[in-house]
Amino acid sequence: MEGLDEEWVQAGTRRYASYPGLKPGQYVFRVKGSNNDRGWNEAGTSIRLVVAPPWWQTPWAYALAGIVILSLLYAAWRIRVKSIRMEHAYAMSRFEAEKLHEVDQMKSRFFANISHEFRTPLTLILGPVRQIIETMEDGKVRSELQVVQRNANRLLGLVNQLLDVARLESGTMKLRT
Repeated sequence: MEGLDEEWVQAGTRRYASYPGLKPGQYVFRVKGSNNDRGWNEAGTSIRLVVAPPWWQTPWAYALAGIVILSLLYAAWRIRVKSIRMEHAYAMSRFEAEKLHEVDQMKSRFFANISHEFRTPLTLILGPVRQIIETMEDGKVRSELQVVQRNANRLLGLVNQLLDVARLESGTMKLRT
């Protein structure tokens, strides 16, 4: 076999040649023979052999392995990007929730402060109105002052409700059922 054997191999009476473990490639097998009178055919004959590589060593297999590896790397990259985006979205939602909570607390404090500011003048109005109603003898003026007193009391009740809501939100007042 050209490329493997450096010299001619004497086969003797053997009618076959065996080359186990041939590497993939192209080979030329040359044979010289003799007849029964021991006359040698010096020209001989040859056959060209092509040994194909196993399927896992073909260019198609290498290309497929490359595609699979690139696909796995791409999938891992996409999963990581998605994970980073989810972490970012979670952090942003927590940040927004904290800011909304702060805004709610500021609104509660604002309503509590405004309610206190309304409550003081209302109580200062209701005191003199009550005294005037008690001392007033004119029925028409007295009924007008009672309307003022009733509406001021209603407004005071609404202000007190706002203060109760502010106390509930701040946790200083417990809800009773």
